[in-house]
Amino acid sequence: MNILFILQYYKIGGVQTVTHVLSNKFVQEGHNCNVLTLTPSKGEEIHPILNSRIGVSVIDSHTLSTKEAIIQLRNFLIDKNVDVIINQSGHLFRTTALIKNASKDLNIKIISVLHNTPSFGLKFRYKHNITGKLKYYKNILKLAYSYRKVYKNSDLYILLSESFISEFEKISRLKNLKKIRLISNPITIANEDFIYNFERKEKQIIFVGRLEYTQKRIERILNVWGKIQSEYKDWELTIVGDGPDILRLKNITENKNIQSVKFVGFQNPKSFYEKASILLLTSDYEGFPLTITESMNFGVIPIVYGSYSAAYDIISDNYSGMISKPNNGFDEEDFTNKLKMLLSSVTKRKDFSLNALNDSRRFLLNNIYEKWEKIL
Repeated sequence: MNILFILQYYKIGGVQTVTHVLSNKFVQEGHNCNVLTLTPSKGEEIHPILNSRIGVSVIDSHTLSTKEAIIQLRNFLIDKNVDVIINQSGHLFRTTALIKNASKDLNIKIISVLHNTPSFGLKFRYKHNITGKLKYYKNILKLAYSYRKVYKNSDLYILLSESFISEFEKISRLKNLKKIRLISNPITIANEDFIYNFERKEKQIIFVGRLEYTQKRIERILNVWGKIQSEYKDWELTIVGDGPDILRLKNITENKNIQSVKFVGFQNPKSFYEKASILLLTSDYEGFPLTITESMNFGVIPIVYGSYSAAYDIISDNYSGMISKPNNGFDEEDFTNKLKMLLSSVTKRKDFSLNALNDSRRFLLNNIYEKWEKIL
């Protein structure tokens, strides 16, 4: 089968990583794959290890007229004899309209994927005043319009988490949800060479992700660690990632004299997952965060702020990790107590670590591929 992944952008990010992992797997299983992006790279391109049979192409839909873009894409679809398009922008109706028009009468199945929570965390992006509320409702209406258009022009529509269905239904106001399928993102960091041994776990707490304020709210982690660091002097907090908020976060660490914190920049997190004991995530919103499933697959125990529904689908609370539930927002005291509970008990960490490892098996690539194979 000839499969085409279409992305809006080709840059560092979770969607691109998942696309690389899935396309490699599809080729491994005997399919032909191509990746097409609709926006030229602007310096954030990544150079993944792709199977040599996978082609990566660009159609600059932003500089072409609509007609020209349709013609170029149609010619590409015919040239590659595409059977299935996986549209990785399940929230953009213009992208889907382009795909639908270009594939007219070509008998190509269109599968659109929403790589975020249906609300995109909009309630956290605007101030709680009249202006903020107006912006929120305006953007929700835009999302609703896009969802209805994309859904109508797709043969199947993929959500990453079961808990997203009700939210998608509420926002889109669609009554017929027969096209929806649930397929989570796979774990994208292989660990075949990893031999689990709890005794090798170090007294290391990690955050892995982009350092930016609006979504990730990493200063919460620093504040929590700052309150208890003196009680756990043999532990260390490591921040793995980079982004626009890095200088502010370093200033917070310095100004508050928070000890045992390391900023290591953007790196492959595998070596940190192998050694770390605990992962902290305090985002105001997330879609389906890869860092949780990836870390669990190395026996790292996640403690997360449960502001997004996927957290409850990924983590078995108080078994394979801990979820700090919202209490008029982020509850710093509750989050701190959960962290202290694990830091203070080797027995709990050992149990939770093994449970996290076993619980993550649901998201292994082979298991996710089987779900894709059924709908191609």
